[in-house]
Amino acid sequence: MKRLLIFLVACHSTPPPPTLGAFPDFAMTDQGGRTVHVADFRGNAWVADFIFTRCGDICPLLTEEMVRLRKDTGVRAVSFSVDPDYDTPAVLIEYAAAHHADWTFLTGPVDAVAEGAKLALQRDPTKPPPVSILHGSRFILVDAEGKIRGYYDTDEEGRARLRADIKTLGK
Repeated sequence: MKRLLIFLVACHSTPPPPTLGAFPDFAMTDQGGRTVHVADFRGNAWVADFIFTRCGDICPLLTEEMVRLRKDTGVRAVSFSVDPDYDTPAVLIEYAAAHHADWTFLTGPVDAVAEGAKLALQRDPTKPPPVSILHGSRFILVDAEGKIRGYYDTDEEGRARLRADIKTLGK
C-alpha cells in the first residue's frame, strides 16, 4: 500500500515549467564592485528583475515583492539596473540597504542582457533620466543551468505562479 501511495504522489507532482531559452551571458559589476557572470549563478534556480534606483513607478514595487519572495521561498535573486550611468555599486548598496534587500544587484552594460532575456528596454534621448527609461516589469525565473523557465507579472496570479514554479525547480 505504501508503494502505491508513493507512486500516486509521484505521478501527480507538478512538472517544472518549460524551457524558454538560455539566459544571456553577461559581465556586470555587483554592488560590492566584483565582476559577475551568468555562470556565477549556475547550480541554483534564481529570479531576475530589471530595475533602477531613481524609479518612482514599478521598481520599488518589484523590489518589495522580491523581498517577500526571498523571505517566503529562499530563492536566489538578481536585480539588473537599467540605469548603469547613475546606478554605481555605491548607489546600489544604498538602495539595497534602504529596501532590506539581501541579494545581488548588478550594474553595467544591460541592453544586451535585456534583449537576450526578451525583456523590453527603451531609452528616449529626448527626455532626461529617469523618465527617459522604459523597461519591462516582469520577474524572470531561471533554472540551475541558466535556462529561462518563465516570465511573471506582479499581480496576484503572477506572484502565485512564480512561487509554485520555484517549488518545482527545487530552488
